[in-house]
Amino acid sequence: MTDRRIGLTTTRLLIAAIRRTGTTNQQQRQRRRGYSGLSSIEECLDSLKRNDPESVLQLPFWPKESQPGFVAIKSFHGEINNIPNAVSRSQKPLIAQMRYQWWRDAIDSCYLSSSSSSQIPSNHPLIHLLKPIIKQHKLSKYYFTRIINASEAHYLDRRLPTLTALADHSRSTTYASLSLQAQLLRSSKQWKEKGTKLGGVTLATVDHSLSHLALFLTVVRILKQLPYDIRHRGTHSVPLELLECSEETLFRFFNPRRTYNNHQSLASSDQKDLHDAQDSLFNLIFLAWSELVAAREVISLDLSHVHSDDFRNHHNATLIQKHILSSRKSYLPKITIDRTLIPLFLPATPARTQLTKISNIILNTHKPRRQEEQGNLKSHLIDNVARKADWTVPFKLWFNFTFNKL
Repeated sequence: MTDRRIGLTTTRLLIAAIRRTGTTNQQQRQRRRGYSGLSSIEECLDSLKRNDPESVLQLPFWPKESQPGFVAIKSFHGEINNIPNAVSRSQKPLIAQMRYQWWRDAIDSCYLSSSSSSQIPSNHPLIHLLKPIIKQHKLSKYYFTRIINASEAHYLDRRLPTLTALADHSRSTTYASLSLQAQLLRSSKQWKEKGTKLGGVTLATVDHSLSHLALFLTVVRILKQLPYDIRHRGTHSVPLELLECSEETLFRFFNPRRTYNNHQSLASSDQKDLHDAQDSLFNLIFLAWSELVAAREVISLDLSHVHSDDFRNHHNATLIQKHILSSRKSYLPKITIDRTLIPLFLPATPARTQLTKISNIILNTHKPRRQEEQGNLKSHLIDNVARKADWTVPFKLWFNFTFNKL
């Protein structure tokens, strides 16, 4: 009887302690978020450091009045991109769809009056940060909603069967985020003084260049996620138009357990399949570089820029191919643009570094110690490019900003 009383007393004490701890933590969160937008900025910045450290490195190069908005937009895009990773593969898609819907309602609440939005839960630090920024910079609700809808559609079906589907996905996600950032800069003092021209070019020219930059960034992200998608999701986002091999061959390119049998050498047919997979990925890499070159040509008002339905017919195709195959020398020189435009195009700096590394990995620049480790090594190295920060990126960002390079 005594032991039972002691057990009940201990249980009650534990429950009381848990309740006190939960209340204390909740009160601390409420106090932190109750001061001003500063605590929300700090929480969003911490989230951005974990999810997208390269964006944090770009923050100092933005105008001071636009920095909170940059943090909010990048944090929002990061939150939406992380929904598939936050939902377990064993859970039903309904869980992810509920999260996407929550963000739709939360964004709607940012555009409602205070009395109308009282029914919408807005205790998320990002929503606290976004609402005044949306009002101050007059950010378009259309782009926020477009990012959510396109990301949900891509979560439900990650296949992009055609280049047109890839371009549409890019315009609905990466381009939409860049457009919100452009609205931030357009509301800054230095851009208001320039009127309809930004950095010496028209708004339409900036918009056109950003569409090419967005496709470049989207392709780089697809390449970074490709090994994970194949291993853990059993799918990929490479347009079928670019594939010169079967999908099974592409899967085996990143899956050594199917490529190799009992640690024996590859058969001649397997060697041919691997070369076909490399050619398919080479097409995707070529597409990325051609879009970056197109973005440079448009923003620099290069008269040689001509739109082509087939990216392989780019007038600089020979230079692009040499650049990809050369691991050291660059055949695609940078251009100089106006200082006010640099913050918008800084994402190209880390993406360029990552694309170069991934190209070298896919094209066998990194030689494995043993042949049977080749497939696993490619997958592992690309994962490292996606996860680990590159110590050279801060210096490259500083150089490109200081000397106005793209």
